[in-house]
Amino acid sequence: MLDQLIEVAAGDARVSAALERREAYDALVSAVERALLHRDPELFAGAVAQLTATDVEGCCPDPRRAEAARLRGNALFGSGRWREAAEAYTEALQYQPALTPAGRAAAARLFSNRSAALLRLAPRPDARGALADAREAAAADPTFRKAHYRSACARRLLGDLEGALGDCRRAGGDGGGAGGGGGVDEVSYLLAELELELGRGGRGQGQEGGQGQGSQGAGGSVVGAEAGAGAEAGEGRTGYDQVLLAEAQSAAEGRHLLAAPSGPPLPPAADVLWDWPLAAVTARRWRRRPPPGRGGGGGGAAAPSPFWSGLRCWRCTRPLGRLAPGEEVEGKDEGEGAAGTGGGGAAQHGSAGGVRPSVPYPCQYCPMALYCSPQCRDADPYHVPGGAECGLPWASLLPEEGLLAARLLRAAGAEEAAEAGGARGGMEPAGPGPGVGAGAGAAGLPAAGSGGGSAAPGAAGAGGVRGVLGRLVSHSLPDPLGGAVLAAAAAAAYRAACAAALRRWLAEKLEPPPPPLLPPIPAPAAPPPKLAHTNPSSSYSSSYSTAPSSSLQPPSTPTPPHQEQQQQQQPQQHHQQDHQEQHQHLQEEEQLQRRQRRRWLTGAVPVGGALVPPELSSAGLMRVLGVVAANGAALRGPPGAGAGVAGRLGLALCPLLAAWVNHSCCPSAQLRFHGLQAVLRTGRPLPPGAPLAISYGPQEGKSSRAARRAALQAQYGFLCRCEACSDDRRCAVLEAALWGLACPACGPAQHAPHAAPHAAQGMAVTATAACAPRLGALPAAVRPSNPALTAVLLGAEAEEAALAEADALEAAAAAAGSSGGGGACSRCRRALSPAQQAAAAAALARAGSMLEAGREGLAAAAGASGGGGAAAAAAAAARGLRLLCGAAREQAAVLPCTSRLLGATRHEAGEAALGRLQALQALQGQQGLQGPAPQGAPHRELEAAAAEAAAGLAENLAALELVYGACSTEVLYEAELLGRLLGALAGHRGVGREQGGDPHGAARRGDEGTGDGPPGGAAAAEGPCCACCGAEAAQHEGRMGAALAELRRGVLGAAVCGGGSGGGGDGGGGEGTPRWARLQGAAAALGACIAWHVNGEPAHG
Repeated sequence: MLDQLIEVAAGDARVSAALERREAYDALVSAVERALLHRDPELFAGAVAQLTATDVEGCCPDPRRAEAARLRGNALFGSGRWREAAEAYTEALQYQPALTPAGRAAAARLFSNRSAALLRLAPRPDARGALADAREAAAADPTFRKAHYRSACARRLLGDLEGALGDCRRAGGDGGGAGGGGGVDEVSYLLAELELELGRGGRGQGQEGGQGQGSQGAGGSVVGAEAGAGAEAGEGRTGYDQVLLAEAQSAAEGRHLLAAPSGPPLPPAADVLWDWPLAAVTARRWRRRPPPGRGGGGGGAAAPSPFWSGLRCWRCTRPLGRLAPGEEVEGKDEGEGAAGTGGGGAAQHGSAGGVRPSVPYPCQYCPMALYCSPQCRDADPYHVPGGAECGLPWASLLPEEGLLAARLLRAAGAEEAAEAGGARGGMEPAGPGPGVGAGAGAAGLPAAGSGGGSAAPGAAGAGGVRGVLGRLVSHSLPDPLGGAVLAAAAAAAYRAACAAALRRWLAEKLEPPPPPLLPPIPAPAAPPPKLAHTNPSSSYSSSYSTAPSSSLQPPSTPTPPHQEQQQQQQPQQHHQQDHQEQHQHLQEEEQLQRRQRRRWLTGAVPVGGALVPPELSSAGLMRVLGVVAANGAALRGPPGAGAGVAGRLGLALCPLLAAWVNHSCCPSAQLRFHGLQAVLRTGRPLPPGAPLAISYGPQEGKSSRAARRAALQAQYGFLCRCEACSDDRRCAVLEAALWGLACPACGPAQHAPHAAPHAAQGMAVTATAACAPRLGALPAAVRPSNPALTAVLLGAEAEEAALAEADALEAAAAAAGSSGGGGACSRCRRALSPAQQAAAAAALARAGSMLEAGREGLAAAAGASGGGGAAAAAAAAARGLRLLCGAAREQAAVLPCTSRLLGATRHEAGEAALGRLQALQALQGQQGLQGPAPQGAPHRELEAAAAEAAAGLAENLAALELVYGACSTEVLYEAELLGRLLGALAGHRGVGREQGGDPHGAARRGDEGTGDGPPGGAAAAEGPCCACCGAEAAQHEGRMGAALAELRRGVLGAAVCGGGSGGGGDGGGGEGTPRWARLQGAAAALGACIAWHVNGEPAHG
């Protein structure tokens, strides 16, 4: 659709002239809009109509489908299939609109039904999810007594007996019943049991933590403290550690952050900066709506996974997978807890203690948006029920950068309109409506500068969202014509969506959902009359009027003057305190109303025409697109938390990171996202005054200097001159080791003995030395001058880039002469002869043929598994794996051990071995076989091939440590894959992980042999300690390097011995202990330690 619009705009003479003259955004967008409206108005109008259609299946509510799903859920509930029933009720909630009184009543029944299903899950009920659903039902329909009864049952399971008693009384325990079928006996019986348990002084038997005070606390906090239930969820932490970091400004780097010059050295693995995005967009692949007709629990047999499996929360990007019966997902709350982040915590997850509900919470009007908790749903300021994004496909069809720009501009306009509305008061229109003027947040947006302007540290800096957008750097888009067409289409779609939302609001007589409830306001105390004897602990009337004086009885005996004064002061103090509490509650209510009004404005909710959403202009969107292109951050899950290399989770604009943190191809800190909370964690020790930098794109070791510089120039408009790009010798040595050939004159390319990297040798190092790779430990290698061979070594990069790289190498070699330029060995300075390059090319060609044959063999093994022959599948898998491992051996003969091409082949072999072993074990389970795999010849061959693949992964770990360091994400990913493969090998022999001993104990035993720390290390400043092994962060890199070396020796020894039982030596461990199981425990402990160093928490799962 956008491609057709771009073709129309490209054929216009004014647009072509604007592009040639590189005119400003306003002129280009104006020319594009004029071309679209005059050259092909029907195409443009049709595209806007398609983006804002109100009858798209899967986008608009469908009460009939909701009713069908409800009936299906009732049938499943009646047959005892509680999990499938909960999934059917979730589908019904998706399509049930709840913006009318009748819709809210229906949604209340559905939440109550799902709560009942979750309470009956076996072997362990989901009491937290049931309590959240019961509260949702009570909020939708306060008169629905059964909702309070469900809440009482859930609170009892959680150990909150006092809260359960209050809910039970609200449910009608005095004889009113639970409402429409609950029955008097059911509620009365529960009430009697609760009173009996409280009378005995018991705490009940809560499932979350047993009995006692802790259990009751868990129950009370499952949905957040009730006193803060009206607080805006998800306001994360923004700021930096002002003791460890300092602000600086220079002509070369602009405004930036660095290690405090007068402070202590900055230790590694320390969180020093936190940022919360101004706006974020979950990637389309994680928020796509379910296909029509694919509901959970439908049909006869239970679905293998619910329809939301594989999706993520539309707001915080948390996965929405189904839990196994009784399973809990343990993990840190977003932003490291509510106390530490100012609102992350339970509001992010909808639960406390890191346990999330097992079912999602849909939007209250349309089926498009799914959230991990009610708090995330109610805190989403963009997809608001009944707003411009709700029930209309335009927000889902736009590219992520276009939707993020529109959201930022809407937030800026809503901010201004809310301030203006707050000054006027009331609910009158707060700004120009669609089609009226330039609109708030559009024409008034300051033009983005080009000189490195930035926002001050804080939530949004001075001037709020508008100020931040005006000060952040904005560069020209790589495709200005495509950006202008996107801006014009997004602005027109937003205007049409606002009009459609208003028509829908008036036609269906929608009402906004009730805001979160605040705690009840205490009754104000009335000041007692003078000389009246009043008990200070008694309650006062809620009325401000006093009782007649005749109703007061005078004291029978005179009161001493000092006692009389005390008696008068105490009630006055209580009265003043009550009025203060009432004033505080009124302020909270007013603040809640302001937040709700701003959320309606940002979400473009018309509220019956009382609020007019802010307008977006095409020129304003074009400018913000430039801001997003230069400052946007890709949302990614922390390594080890399930996201892996599957791609980014979304796109966000974090103001503090964008304004104060610069780029380096060898970054001193790593950016991690815990949900939406951005955390900057140091990766190595930093001396005072060293700059704090992250990598904007591919960092050193991921791509060549030429490719990095070209990408940064195109995306951000600057030529990188960091220490990794300015050192020619360093670039030549590292790139030869990664994309070159092994030097025949220097001997075989073997791993150097383990030595502590520079970052672990002490704190007294310069910034450049700390971030330099271990050049002396890298193998000798040569970059070839043959373009075809260069293309093979670059692997995934395009052929044009390979040819350009070869030309650059030849030019560098001619310019550098004998100084170590391209084409010469990094150690002996000799160049490869044409014959040597031809022999290497032939070896790589043989390896490529073996790779293709191995992949075909693995595909045949998958077909044999489908046919049901375990022996045939094992034989075919063994043949395919042997070919992959043979290809790696061919490559290892001519490539250095750090070659990315060799590492990719070994990684592929490891993944294939893991997949085939898991498929074989699943096939045995389908055939009813228990225990280890049959020890026939095919199975032994498969195990031997998988063992060789595991040895290749161990070699990869050693190579990755040489380039990136032991505590790096690259090593973490490879260690996790190796651990899973070792576990599959242990399972193949019938040995589970639990039989392998204490995994952390294995790591500690490995650390004990390395001494107290890295050799020659200076005394480091005190820093954080690893939560897994207890080592200080300054010593952690060296300890993990030693543990990696020991794990490599163990895996290589086990591969030679076949992985059976064995004693000491390289294999280590006690006699009779299966090596695969023990090595799996060591790999798991290693991965947990590295995950702590990188993420601040151990690896998940």
